Amino acid sequence: MLGISSWEAGEGAVLGELCLRYGRWCVDYLMVHKFLQGLGMYTQHMLEVLDVDMTEKVLELIGKLGVGIVDGIVDIQAERNAQNHADSDLPSILPHELVKISTGDFGNTTVDIHLQQLRHSWSE
Repeated sequence: MLGISSWEAGEGAVLGELCLRYGRWCVDYLMVHKFLQGLGMYTQHMLEVLDVDMTEKVLELIGKLGVGIVDGIVDIQAERNAQNHADSDLPSILPHELVKISTGDFGNTTVDIHLQQLRHSWSE
C-alpha cells in the first residue's frame, strides 16, 4: 500500500528525489503521500493545511513506520528448541471453528496442555 520495496541489488522501484531508506527497505515520499491521499477527505484536508516542513515530517514518520513494520515482520521466525517441538500435537481445528470456542474451553483444551512450552518461551 505504501510502495515499500527492497533496496538490495537494485530490486527496488525507481525512486524520486525524496526517499526513505531503512535497513534493506525503502519507500518514496511521493508514494506515502499518495497513500495518505487515498485514506479519504479528512486526511486530504489535514495534509492541505500543513506547511511544507510539517508535511515532510508527517511523510517521513509514516514512511519510517511502514518500512519499520515491514523490516520487523520479515524477520519473524518460529522458535524451535528442546522445549518447543515443531511436531507437538496441537488440536486440529480450523480458524472459523476456533472463534466459536469459549475462553474457558480454549484454556482447558489448548493453553493448559501447552502451558509448559509457553512458560519456557516467555522466559527466554
